[in-house]
This record gives sequence, structure tokens and C-alpha cells, in this order.
Amino acid sequence: MYEFPKDLNLSFCKGAKLYTLGLGLSAISISCDKDLALSIESDFEFDSEKLTLEDGYKLHVLIGKKILNASNKGNDLILNFEGGHRLVLLDDGSEYYQSYHFYTPRGLVVI
Repeated sequence: MYEFPKDLNLSFCKGAKLYTLGLGLSAISISCDKDLALSIESDFEFDSEKLTLEDGYKLHVLIGKKILNASNKGNDLILNFEGGHRLVLLDDGSEYYQSYHFYTPRGLVVI
């Protein structure tokens, strides 16, 4: 089990535009400008609906949208996008598997 870094300032996410969305059997890959990328490997929430990796196609509406702000609640990463969309990467609490990877200009965060 990994923990969200307490000293990670998420302000660099603001204004990052989502450019690509990749769907796979075991992960959803998201690439943005500003050296930001995400790999979702467990359940997540999108616009208040809890979803699984098989629902990743629903995120297509985020392509071209900018992140308005980012925050964390415990180990969950919360991203608010233009258009009122909200993506929450959930920590599933597993001590054996990662829930998501968060690639930042500062380095890799694994939860």
C-alpha cells in the first residue's frame, strides 16, 4: 500500500489539457500536456458514478478539456475538468496491487 505524498503540491495540474485516452484490459491511460500522465488500474468515479475499467470509454468527453483544479482526499486523486466533469481516482486499499499511477513533473506517484 502506497500513500499520497503529503508534500505534493497539485497546482501544476491546473490548466493541463487532456490529449489522449487509451483503453486496455487492465488499465486506462491518460496523457496531458504539462508533463502529466495517469494510469488508472482500479475502479474510479466519473461525474459521481462509480465505474470499472470496462467503463473507460465514458471518459472520451474529457479529450481536449483542461483540468480546472486537482486535490486529494486521503489517497484518492480528484480532478475537476472544464464542462463540470469530475474524475476521482480511487485507492482500492489493496496492499498487493496499485490503484493508479500519477506521472508528474516531480516524478512518479504510485497509489
